[in-house]
Amino acid sequence: MSKQKLIHFASGLSEMTSPEVVNYLVMTHHQFTRDVMAEIQDIMDTVSVSVDKGAQALKELKEIFADFRLEMENHLDSEEQILFPALAENSESANALPEAIKKMLKEHDHHDVELNQIRKLNETLLAAAGNNPAVYQLCYKIRLLDTDLHQHMQVETELLFPRMLDT
Repeated sequence: MSKQKLIHFASGLSEMTSPEVVNYLVMTHHQFTRDVMAEIQDIMDTVSVSVDKGAQALKELKEIFADFRLEMENHLDSEEQILFPALAENSESANALPEAIKKMLKEHDHHDVELNQIRKLNETLLAAAGNNPAVYQLCYKIRLLDTDLHQHMQVETELLFPRMLDT
């Protein structure tokens, strides 16, 4: 990612030190992800759709999202408890960074596949929603999550991880 693209969603991000980037990721993206996933779950627990195609999309979305949320929370916890502390320590645990980063990148690929499924179901649900404000709110929150996770993965993959490997 070019320096200009990083600045697009976080002014000066490419100028931050790696520990500052980590703090940014945890305080903004990690917290936002946890919060919006809880909001999405709350809406999913109460929303209903009467149109068959929409009802089927909502059912599938609920199933996929439950697994996605659990995996994403585990991923965020792993970053916070294992990967990011290893970066800060500059110790023997830093020797494990290449393997930890490979694991995180593999998880990013997996999450990207899941996000694509969620995105498609979200579009189907939105198209079948009619005038259901709760469905609109759900679809909007899912789009916010998708956008934020995409940015988060870009910061890690194209800025933070290469820096971690260069140390």
